[in-house]
Amino acid sequence: MSTIKFIFALHNHQPVGNFNDVFEHAYKKSYKPFLELVRKYPSVAVSLHYSGPLLEWLVANKPEFIETLRTLTVRGNIELLSGAFYEPMLSMLPEKDRIGQIKLLNSYLREVFGYTPKGMWLPERVWSSELPYSIYESDLRYTVIDEHHVRRERPVKGYYNTETEGRTTGIFSVSAALCEMIPGQSPEKVIDHLLSYASEKDQDVLVYIENGEKFGLYPESDARFNWLHKFFELLDLNSSVIQTMTFRDYWEHNMPLGLCYPTEGAYPEMDQWANTLSAFGNAWNSFLIKYPEANWIHKRMCQISRKIAILENNENAPRHLRRIKKQFWSGTSHDAYWHGIYGGIYLPHLRNAVWSNLITAEAEIDKHLYNLCGQVCQEQADIDRDGYNDVTVITKALRAVFDSRIMGGLEELDYKPCGVNLCNTISCYPESFHEDMDVRPVYDKYPRYSLIERYYDKNFDVDMVREHTVEEASDFLNEAVEVKSTVSTNCVRFSRNGWINWQRAHLCKTIEFNENGFDVHYRIKNNGIAEMDFWFGPEFNFSVNGGAWEKRYYAEPAELANKTLEYVSDTEDVKKLLIKNTAEGYCITITSKQAARLMTYPNIIPVLSPEGIENIFQNVVLNYFWKLRIPPRSEKEITISVAISSC
Repeated sequence: MSTIKFIFALHNHQPVGNFNDVFEHAYKKSYKPFLELVRKYPSVAVSLHYSGPLLEWLVANKPEFIETLRTLTVRGNIELLSGAFYEPMLSMLPEKDRIGQIKLLNSYLREVFGYTPKGMWLPERVWSSELPYSIYESDLRYTVIDEHHVRRERPVKGYYNTETEGRTTGIFSVSAALCEMIPGQSPEKVIDHLLSYASEKDQDVLVYIENGEKFGLYPESDARFNWLHKFFELLDLNSSVIQTMTFRDYWEHNMPLGLCYPTEGAYPEMDQWANTLSAFGNAWNSFLIKYPEANWIHKRMCQISRKIAILENNENAPRHLRRIKKQFWSGTSHDAYWHGIYGGIYLPHLRNAVWSNLITAEAEIDKHLYNLCGQVCQEQADIDRDGYNDVTVITKALRAVFDSRIMGGLEELDYKPCGVNLCNTISCYPESFHEDMDVRPVYDKYPRYSLIERYYDKNFDVDMVREHTVEEASDFLNEAVEVKSTVSTNCVRFSRNGWINWQRAHLCKTIEFNENGFDVHYRIKNNGIAEMDFWFGPEFNFSVNGGAWEKRYYAEPAELANKTLEYVSDTEDVKKLLIKNTAEGYCITITSKQAARLMTYPNIIPVLSPEGIENIFQNVVLNYFWKLRIPPRSEKEITISVAISSC
C-alpha cells in the first residue's frame, strides 16, 4: 500500500524578561488550545519543544497543563524535544555553555515529565558546522534544519547524518513547500500535497515545524486555529495513508539517507535578512555587525563565560557555582541579540533582563576573583574585538567600561546593587519597515554612549540637537582617543589632538572614580592662532527604562521636578540634576561646578509589532553645554560629577 510519513512539530518559546501577561495571553490563546486539540486526536502524533523559560513558567503557574502534557507524552503521540534551556543562538555560545544548556533542559524534562529526549530544537533553526559535536556530547542524536541547507533536490524525504570530530548527528529537513502552505492554503490542499507523495517507499517522510505562537498569537489567529482543527480531522481520516509520527519514532526505525555537510544559516527569511547586512554570507553573526550593541552584549557574555571557566578551575570555587552558571545562562536568550521583524533587540525589557542576569552573575564571580573591599580595579582589553582597547573600572558598586575607539565614550555602566546597566541603550538603524512609514526616523550618527562630547559654534535648539541637524564644530566625534597612563587605578585618562572652531586643539578627559560614582575633568587647550568661541559639553544616554512611567522622573532642578523622562526641555543655569527610578530602586545625580545649559529629551525608536508600529522609549538623553571662549595657547577646565545611589 502506498503511504507517506508526516512529522508535524511546533516550537514554543517566551524569552527571559517577557511580561507575565504576555505569558498568560500566549497560554490562553495558543499553548492550551493546541494541547486540547492533540488530546482530541490520539491518532495524530506531534513533536513539541518548549523552551526553558516557558516551561518554568508553566510549571509554576499552570500545573494542570503540565499534567496533561505528561499524560499525552506517556500515551505516546507526543515527543518532547530538548534544546538549549534559555534559547540562545547556539553558534554564539562557547562550547561548554552550549553543552551545559542542552544538558540542563535534558535534565529538566526528566525531572518534570520523567522523559529522556533524543532530539532537539535549534533556536531559529540556525545551523553551524560545529554543532554536531555539542549535540552528541549532550546525549542527543538528531535535530531539524531547513532543507535548502541540506540538498539541492527537494523535498528531502528522510534524514541525513552529519558529523564534527567524529560525533554524529541526524539531520531532518523542514519542507519549504509545507511551510509555505500551512496555514496559507486550505487544509484539503495540504492533505492533497501530502497524498501526492505517497509511495511504496516505506522510508519517505515530510517534515513541518513552525513556531507554536503562529497558531493563536499571530494576526488572524482564530482562523488559523479553525484551520488546525480541520487539518487534524483530515489527518485522522487519512491516517491509513498519511502516517503521522514523531522525529523519535522515525529516527529509531529508519536508517539515514547518507552523509551530508549542511551549509551554515537558518530559515530562508533570516538568511535573507543576514545577507543584506554583510557581504560575507548569511551567517547569523552578521547581525553582530549591524547592531554593535548586540556585539557588545555578546562579547561581554563571552568574557563572563571565560571568568566562570577560571573560577571552575579554582580550588576555592564556590559551592553555588551551579546557580551562578544558571543565572549567567539566563542572560543568553537570543531574542535580545538581534532583530528580524518584530521587536528583538529594540525591546528594552528584553535587553534589561539579559543585562540583569549577566551583571548579577558577574558580580558573584568577581567576589571570588577580585578584592573589591574598598579597592578599585582597572583592566584594559579589546573586549568587543574591534582592535581598540576597552578600559574597565570595577568598584564595589559599579562596573564602567570606556571605548577608546569612540571618543572614550562610556559604553557600559553597571550599578550592581540593582543589577542594571545604565548604558543599556541602542541607536536607531535602517529597517525594512521604515520604507512604509510616512515619516522615517532619524538615524543616529554615533553610538548612544554617555560622555560623548559635542562641539557647536552656531546657535542651536533642542530639536536641532535631537535630530542631528546642527553641524559639529570639531573633528572629535566618532574618533579614537589615546589612553594615557595614570598612577591610580581609580583614574582613567583619554586625550586627543584635533581641531575645534577651525583651530588646532587638544582635549584631555580624566575620569576619577569614588565610592558612589565618578568625576569627569575636561581640559581643553587652544593650540591655534585665533580665539576659539564655541559650545561644549558631554552627552549622557541613560537607559532608565524599567518600571512604570510615573516611577521614573526628574526630581531636580525645580524646572523639571516630577516631569517624566519623555519630557523635552532646554534649561539654563543648571548645577544639579536628579533622576529617580523608584521602580528599580536607584537615583542618578549629576552635578557641575559651573552652571550649564541642559537639554533633555527621550530617545524613542519605532518598533514593528504584530499590532503595527509602536514608538518605544529607549533612554533619556541629557546634553550639557557650556559657552567657552579660549584665547590662543590658553586652556579651559570643566568638571562634572555623576553619582549613583539606591533610593
